[in-house]
Amino acid sequence: MIVSTMSSRVMATFTVVFFVMVSILPNNSAASNSTVDDEPFITINTGNGLTFEDVINISGQSNIPAAELLWSINHIHPVDTLLVTDGQIMSSSTFSEVSIADDIYNWEISVPVDGLNCTCTFFISAINNVDLEESSIILFIGQNSHFSVINHIPSFQNIVDNQIKYLSYEIVSPDSNSLNVPEISESFAFKANICQYSGNSCVSESVQVEINHSVQSDGTFLLEIDKTYLAIDDGNWNFEIYLRDSYLRFSNVDEQILTFDTNPPMVEILGTNKTQEMGLEVFSTNIDDGYDSSLVALTWTITEPNGMLRGLIDGEYMSDSSISIQFNQSGEWNISVLAIDSVGYFTKQSHIVYVQNIIPIISLNSSIETSNNKELEFDLDDLWFVDASLTFDTVNDIDELTFTWFLDDEIIHVGKSLSNEQLNKSGNHEIILIVTDNDGDTAQSTIEIMLNSEDDSENGSNIIAIAIILIVVLLASILLMRFRKEEASFNLPKWGK
Repeated sequence: MIVSTMSSRVMATFTVVFFVMVSILPNNSAASNSTVDDEPFITINTGNGLTFEDVINISGQSNIPAAELLWSINHIHPVDTLLVTDGQIMSSSTFSEVSIADDIYNWEISVPVDGLNCTCTFFISAINNVDLEESSIILFIGQNSHFSVINHIPSFQNIVDNQIKYLSYEIVSPDSNSLNVPEISESFAFKANICQYSGNSCVSESVQVEINHSVQSDGTFLLEIDKTYLAIDDGNWNFEIYLRDSYLRFSNVDEQILTFDTNPPMVEILGTNKTQEMGLEVFSTNIDDGYDSSLVALTWTITEPNGMLRGLIDGEYMSDSSISIQFNQSGEWNISVLAIDSVGYFTKQSHIVYVQNIIPIISLNSSIETSNNKELEFDLDDLWFVDASLTFDTVNDIDELTFTWFLDDEIIHVGKSLSNEQLNKSGNHEIILIVTDNDGDTAQSTIEIMLNSEDDSENGSNIIAIAIILIVVLLASILLMRFRKEEASFNLPKWGK
């Protein structure tokens, strides 16, 4: 009974899980279809290059409501047209017939030709969806004034060459059968009006050239534009490409801007070759790729004297053609530029900058107020000091300065200050302070320090007292001797009669 009950529960659980999974799968599929269907699209079902002699009949479908679609028919002008007017012939947002099936709008347009003769383009687009690319086909309307139309086909399979460019073209002809006849197809001639191009206009006279072409297996035409064959220089060139077919009719014009670049760019770095530590210098470049409007990308590299690469620090900047650098170390710096042009040619140029170290500037203060901190006098029992902590150096060196104090060519102290703790011997002392930065450069200052003791004062006083006594005794002796001499030679006067 227990086994049977457990089996029933397992079966029941499995059944529930199975139905849940089954119910989920269709929903996922529906969601996926819904996601695909939500992508807006417009499709023209009518073939490209059809001829309409009496009535223009075009059909298509979209998942955008027909009320939000706008269609137009525009003239295509051949290359030899002297006056090009507004190409639009008609435009409307109404359709001859619209039906809906599975949220897809099927629409048809039926418009009488009414004597119109043109080679035209039919466009249709969504009014409220500007991101959706408009769809188009070529139409030949009426019985006259038709010519072949060339349409450039972008291709990533064509050979990439800096000297030869390859362009693929589709030809839509009113005589569609002629494209299938090799002899007629080979009689087609591709020509171009070319000029050197800079900015948004030509900077040279326009020249007409013929372009070599070949017919591909899929019916497209491959044009070979050879820089050497056309005898043109490096640069940007404007090609107005057109076709002369076997009936000597000229097609429309397709405009292409092509760049020929067979040489690497020339780079010159402008700026100083020498500076001082912590100096801020600006460097710029002159780039010459051989023609105007050349697109060259620059990459700056900063190499410190220790061989390490570094980026920009605070206070530095970099623009398209210049850079400012603060040299926070002395030594030999390498500033290099890698210039890459639009076709991949590159040049690397280096610029060496010799950065001179700034030696420390010694500043002294003492425990007594004096205008001359290089001749100091203290009592031996005083608490005195001579401080050099205000010594100046660059920001990157100031924290690594070494202060060494010498007496009689011997080190008596290493530190920013000298005090009575390091020097306590009476007498006159000539102290030499040497300050060394992290580049090994030094600054030196000499200080005269006189230390007086009480014994020296007492000895001095005794000597002075003895000297005074000796002087007094000497003076007294001189006076006494003088008086005695005068008394020995004294004679009483004699009175005469």
